[in-house]
Amino acid sequence: MTDNSDNLFTPSMLKSVEDQIAEQLIRAVVTGKLNPGDRLVASDLALQFGVCRSTIVSVMQLLAAFGVVQTKRGPKGGSYIKESPLDEAFRTRFSDSYPPDNEIIAKSITIDEFCRFRVLLETDVCLMCARDYAKDHDSAYIKLLGQNVEDGLAGRLSDKYNVCFHTILARGCSNKLISRDLEALDKVLQSVLEEGGSSEDSVRRGRCQHKIIYDAIISGDEEAIRQAVIDHVALFRDNPAAENMFAAR
Repeated sequence: MTDNSDNLFTPSMLKSVEDQIAEQLIRAVVTGKLNPGDRLVASDLALQFGVCRSTIVSVMQLLAAFGVVQTKRGPKGGSYIKESPLDEAFRTRFSDSYPPDNEIIAKSITIDEFCRFRVLLETDVCLMCARDYAKDHDSAYIKLLGQNVEDGLAGRLSDKYNVCFHTILARGCSNKLISRDLEALDKVLQSVLEEGGSSEDSVRRGRCQHKIIYDAIISGDEEAIRQAVIDHVALFRDNPAAENMFAAR
């Protein structure tokens, strides 16, 4: 392991600790701070990141699934950065714009494909969150989501942080695979809105729709959830700036 003096860890309340550490170690590989053959010592990483050793074990499992590290057994066993050089697909996927460049993703699909998938994904996430939290209005997750809605309606959020409503939704989903898909989708959404902007009326309506979605979740009303998500995605679909960010039909 090289350049141990660097501080790789930047906390984020919207990502799990394991995800944060994995992303930053992947960046270290891509940028050359970690090299093929370098050993990743769990105790050293736990100390550097300020977490328990079991958390680092989970990170190593995640990196192994990504094909970043391999485990060796024996006296010199442990987790090592893979000896084979990173291929171009890996470098593209885990560059400084990790996850993949959102504009590239958007240009590979049509806006109708994006919106159709978003409705399916967000509906599932909201339904799962309703089933998990509808009867627990005092949970930290519901409070965080509600605070985001309140701040948005009060005008205390920029457009960028208004989109965090969707990221918070994703982090509350009990299915981690679906959660990660929604987070990736919302990064594309945020990229589109930052590039093209939205009218004041569209922003206001979007924030009001967040409140409708939130109310439907805490009420546990599944039909209300489905309709709220459909209406919310339709608002995005009607944004003139959004059309230009996606592939032609």
